Amino acid sequence: MKKTIIVFILMSLAFAAFPADSDTVATVKLVKTEPIFVKQLRSEVELMEKLTGQKLTLDERKKLLVDKMIPERLVLQAAERDKLYADEKAVEQQLSRLRDALSQQQRRQATDAEFAEAIRKEMGMDIPAYRAELKRQYIIQQYVLKYAQEKKSGLLQSIKEPTDKEIIEYYNENKTKAVLPDTAYLNMIQIPITDNKTKAKEKGDKLVLEIGGNSTKFDQVSVRGAAGTDGYSSGGPMPIPRNAEARQVFGADFMNTIFAMKLGDVSKLIETPKAYYIVKLVDMREQHNIALDDEIQPGNAMTMREYIKAGLTQQKQAEIIKKIQDELVAELSKGNPYSINEKYINY
Repeated sequence: MKKTIIVFILMSLAFAAFPADSDTVATVKLVKTEPIFVKQLRSEVELMEKLTGQKLTLDERKKLLVDKMIPERLVLQAAERDKLYADEKAVEQQLSRLRDALSQQQRRQATDAEFAEAIRKEMGMDIPAYRAELKRQYIIQQYVLKYAQEKKSGLLQSIKEPTDKEIIEYYNENKTKAVLPDTAYLNMIQIPITDNKTKAKEKGDKLVLEIGGNSTKFDQVSVRGAAGTDGYSSGGPMPIPRNAEARQVFGADFMNTIFAMKLGDVSKLIETPKAYYIVKLVDMREQHNIALDDEIQPGNAMTMREYIKAGLTQQKQAEIIKKIQDELVAELSKGNPYSINEKYINY
């Protein structure tokens, strides 16, 4: 009997050492009482571990709670108190920009399912949850900006553009990384793979037969495809760099084929994960270092100098905004408007 009681006590202690998802790890109470549950901390930790590729220590978990989760809720409560809300249109525009970026990467319009999968893969959320997170971040950013304009305008005005010396120093320290890989410029005929892969391949085979490897006939077929109304589309010249990102999008067969071609060559029908392609090589540029006044990449008019200037400016702005945000959180934290149950951090 005594042994049974001891075992029961040990089991109870063991269960007590592992907090439930519904346990409260912290409470924020600036204008209302808002619990932060173990489940929420766990989700933030898992997302951070996914983004960094490293497991967080106990101290890092606490830092995430104290430096991110609690400050965010303090600012959100202050924004609610001051009647500052999310701009739904701005949030939708942010989602649209992300979707456009995915479409550009795929070289075609991303479907709803593909966009949802990309968000789930990168952020660990479905679209509604990610939209809610964008709204939260929008409110935080706007409230910090409002506070900065009203109370810290001097700090905002202290931000200066980087000097030529700073730009050149940054370039010299990082120019070994400023390299453009071998890049093929292609005119492309694309037959998208939708619900019927067999039908798409039949269309591709028919176009290959019509073109017959002839450059002029390729151009004629491309003209017809410009409207995109005959089951295929066309365009170009499209720069395709020889790198891992392009290989992931187009596949090994596509990459191996185009970089074995000569100028003016027309390819076979090439299958990729999302479409069939027939391409014509119109230019090939070898790998080279990007000079300070060169374009940062093919088709982008921004020079390396302009790119560095924009990056350094953004870095200076971020440092000042972080300082302002820290001062805002310190102001909101007066009177200890939150508490932490440290025993639940080690879930």
